[in-house]
Amino acid sequence: MGSHEEDEKAHFMTVPINPQNGDPRLRPKVDAGQLWAGGVATAIVAALLATALLYLLLVSTPRPLTFFSWIVGLATVVVVLFPFSTGAPLSEKVATAAVFLVIGFAIGSLLSGVAARSIRRRPVRSDYPAVPRDDRQVTESATEPYPRRRY
Repeated sequence: MGSHEEDEKAHFMTVPINPQNGDPRLRPKVDAGQLWAGGVATAIVAALLATALLYLLLVSTPRPLTFFSWIVGLATVVVVLFPFSTGAPLSEKVATAAVFLVIGFAIGSLLSGVAARSIRRRPVRSDYPAVPRDDRQVTESATEPYPRRRY
């Protein structure tokens, strides 16, 4: 292999955790606080955006959970396929896609369940009084709870 080909491969490889000389004292340290704070912030933002989308669908569409399921499903497919467009090794692509698939499934299923439980259905009453027009007279009877129109 020529040195040019090796240079091209080096662009697509990740940096090993242990340096070439194997000295474990030079191993990078992970700032757990920074990592978890970033992860929690990302999860909160993602959850809030998905919840806002779900709320808008609940108040504006006839079948909001169906719309939400389709949107989350299609977004999950896009995110799962994205790693395969990178130059990473196949094993890393598959692992990343699997993680994204689990996350997409979790967001979709958990928020769909929450939404289904948060919808309150009110019974429709059939005994609402008729709204009288200006040109008709309304009569009231002691035996009828609502006024009736007289034609």
